[in-house]
Amino acid sequence: MPTPRLFRRRPWHEWYAMLLGLLGLAVLFVFLATTFAEKHRQAFLTTSWFFVASLGLYGLFLWGLRRDAFGGGTPRAVLKWGSLGLTAFVLFLFVPFRWPSAADEPTGAPNARLDARDQAGSSLYAKAEGILPGDEITLTIFDICLGGIQNKARRDGPVSPDKLDIKDAAALTGYIKEQARALGAGIVGICELQQAHVFTSDHQGTPIDLRHKYAIVVGTDLPYNLALPTAPLPWAEYYSALPEELAALLADKLPKSGAPISLEELEKLKNTMRFFSEGGRTAVELARLIRSFGFAARAHYSRWSEVQIIPLAEAAGLGELGRNGLLLTKEYGPRGSFAVITTDLPLLTDPPARLGLREFCEDCAKCAVACPVQAIPLGGRKLERGVRKWVADGERCYDYLLSNPKCMACLGSCPFNKPDYLLHRVATYMGTRRNVVTNRLLVWVDDVLGYGDMTPFLTAEAAPEPSAASGGRGTGVQELRGAPASASTPDAQQGAE
Repeated sequence: MPTPRLFRRRPWHEWYAMLLGLLGLAVLFVFLATTFAEKHRQAFLTTSWFFVASLGLYGLFLWGLRRDAFGGGTPRAVLKWGSLGLTAFVLFLFVPFRWPSAADEPTGAPNARLDARDQAGSSLYAKAEGILPGDEITLTIFDICLGGIQNKARRDGPVSPDKLDIKDAAALTGYIKEQARALGAGIVGICELQQAHVFTSDHQGTPIDLRHKYAIVVGTDLPYNLALPTAPLPWAEYYSALPEELAALLADKLPKSGAPISLEELEKLKNTMRFFSEGGRTAVELARLIRSFGFAARAHYSRWSEVQIIPLAEAAGLGELGRNGLLLTKEYGPRGSFAVITTDLPLLTDPPARLGLREFCEDCAKCAVACPVQAIPLGGRKLERGVRKWVADGERCYDYLLSNPKCMACLGSCPFNKPDYLLHRVATYMGTRRNVVTNRLLVWVDDVLGYGDMTPFLTAEAAPEPSAASGGRGTGVQELRGAPASASTPDAQQGAE
């Protein structure tokens, strides 16, 4: 039986071009399946068009091979060198060509302590803190609804008189991290607690004297389906006015509710509330465990935090501070939520991370463009209190959030805000290569596919001017309310300093 003309003996470059074409179609097919699973309409339609067009071009290429259209002369050279050039370009995208300089070092601790009352949005923190004693954290939706059903937990407590005899600090550190993960943390990091990370006073103006030596930072992620511009977010001004039976239903206290809300939206609300309780719960339980070892430990979370959580998370090697004022991690992108346990338990610290995410932010300004009130700066980083970072206008952002609490521009527009699929993991890895061509190509693809498009969800109609007291600048987006997903949520990590 004669060999089909397509599969007869051919030069290596023709086989190589066929293989490249198949790999390209495979990648497009995976992308098509991913966008379908995401239910992202524009990305799916765009990828479908590219896939069908590429399939047609590949069919023409195979037809040309059967007719020996690349047998010699210019077509042969174009096929050979085009295939090699495409391979070289793809490899180039993974090669780092920009190395960290002194200016790219982790931001570290500022050169002066910050008063918690100087943060944008501190007035609402102070109002909420007056309801409960300063060391009590509530771990149900009523922490946000400010209602009557509460599950209280102490941030601090008595230390066991029986002190643990520590012989292996490395083994102890590993054990503490294992326990943190068992309690719900997805990522854990440890750093030394510098006094510049500690607030001088809390939101009520009470002076803070915290002398612990170490900080354990625990983090988890907001699910992607709750990190969209239309996703419901807890907000005191809204949910404190909800019917009491709806609040009870969210807390699993009633089987039914006459409130006009769909079961799907109700489940999203419950998941959101649950997410914003887990960080505090993990910190409280881990601090309690450490005190049972005979060492002081205190939990810091949301409005109860006496430390700047985001700088500590960066110092503990969990991520890098991005242009949007959010901590970017390789695991969660900008969707991380963090809590801190300060302690005297002797532990080994983690080095600050050099992930290449900051370099990506230098080449990408999607969050700055998407922000409806331009609270996120364009251009490069600046020195602020001895720290080189992008300085967001926190007051302008917070003023806008008062009337638009579901704004997710700083998170939703970020190219690292993606569901956990293999293709997005590869894209995240490419975005950490410190390659300006790769970074700008990723941003372009992100735009073409419609990811992070905030236009349908955001308007600046209600955007206020910066308050006179703020002087047109703030202290950072993520310190507003502390939620990882957006500065708009009330219970969140503080201090993007």
